[in-house]
Amino acid sequence: DPANQTHKWAHTPKPSSFVKFLQHSHIILSKPNHNAHHSTPFDVYYCITTGWMNPVLEAVGFWKKAEWLVTTLTGAVPREDDMKWTVQTKR
Repeated sequence: DPANQTHKWAHTPKPSSFVKFLQHSHIILSKPNHNAHHSTPFDVYYCITTGWMNPVLEAVGFWKKAEWLVTTLTGAVPREDDMKWTVQTKR
């Protein structure tokens, strides 16, 4: 799956030169773009393929509205387990 692969490369400490070129050219998700998503409170920049739409979707409040809708329909709380997950991965 291309989206999962570009997401994986955004987490790769030393990607290949070609991947770095693609990231720096904003053709695929860059580390700085994706790092915004991994910062507390973990509620921004969810796009994991190119990251191009992240600023646009944030500007219109898309993710906050999507989270509200999911909570309203299912009762699920967004990022309820994020702090638990974050603590587990830092060990």
